[in-house]
Amino acid sequence: MRKKEIEEALNIPLTKEQFIREVETLVRRDEMGYAEAIIHICQERGFDPEDITSFITKPLKEKLKIEAINNNIIRSKKSNTAKLV
Repeated sequence: MRKKEIEEALNIPLTKEQFIREVETLVRRDEMGYAEAIIHICQERGFDPEDITSFITKPLKEKLKIEAINNNIIRSKKSNTAKLV
């Protein structure tokens, strides 16, 4: 049994660090976008996305913003196109 499965079976709450780690793993391994990864985790664990706002750190928020700018969801305040690092 994997650690994640054990934690879920024991109903151990998700920490902010675990949440961020899971988001980054999905983005890299499964080639998801940041928003998609967050929604995926919420659906998988039965969270309402509005309930995890405290888990969205400043660096994660910046990555979401860059992703939204690159996908033309929001406009950049600068004329340059933002890039994810």
